[in-house]
Order: sequence, then C-alpha cells, then structure tokens
Amino acid sequence: MTNNPDTAPQQASPQERLAQIIGAQISKPGDYGTAIAGLGFFRREHPAPPIVCMVEPSIILVARGEKQLWVGGEGYLYDTSRFLITSLDLPANSQVLSASPVQPCLGLTLKLDLRMLAELIAQSDLPPTRDRSIAKG
Repeated sequence: MTNNPDTAPQQASPQERLAQIIGAQISKPGDYGTAIAGLGFFRREHPAPPIVCMVEPSIILVARGEKQLWVGGEGYLYDTSRFLITSLDLPANSQVLSASPVQPCLGLTLKLDLRMLAELIAQSDLPPTRDRSIAKG
C-alpha cells in the first residue's frame, strides 16, 4: 500500500492540539485554575465588549479564537498566532472578538514570577545593556 499525501489524515496544529486539551478540561465558560501553580485556562463562547480587568505579570496564549486588550486607548490583538505578555500589573479592558459555542475561545494564562526571572537574568551571561547616559552628538 502506498502512502498518498492527498489522502493522509491531517495532523492537528499545535494551537488546535492545545485547544483540544483545554476543551477537554473545561466545558463551561469561565476562568479555571489548574494543579500547576500560576497556570490557568479560560473559555469564552461568545464575543463580548471590553470589560475592565487587572492583568498580572503573565503570558497569555489563545489556542482558539481571538481577544484584544485595550490599554490607554491602544488595542493589542492576541490570537492563535500572537500571544500577550505583561511584566507588571496592568489595568486594562479585555475584549473577546471571536468565539462561539461550537468554536469557543480557549486559552491559558501563566503567571510570571518576577523575582525568579530577575534572579535568572542576574545569573546569566547576558551582555550589559547599552549606557543610555551617553551624550547625543
């Protein structure tokens, strides 16, 4: 039997595989913690206008759907091809742009431990940042 690429089953993308994992864990809209400290999942089933929120230092990945964060009048889109990362507590407005009961917006939030990141940076061999006090000529 030959292997015909036109009839071979399609492999799920990493984003769709992540969406399958999250969808298997949560079946109702909301935000859910996990057994892993700092890791949470979310599910939204309908587009929603911006709501006020406080975003902690974190990385937010969307496995399916589309969201937007509004900060100071600027919109930051995050979806299956773009993630959101914040390094400080950020007052913002969060909006769900793309979601339905059949294709819910699914994703994860990983809170960042800034003390641990600072320690890792201090212990690394990264070159020093450029001196910003150099006079402009």
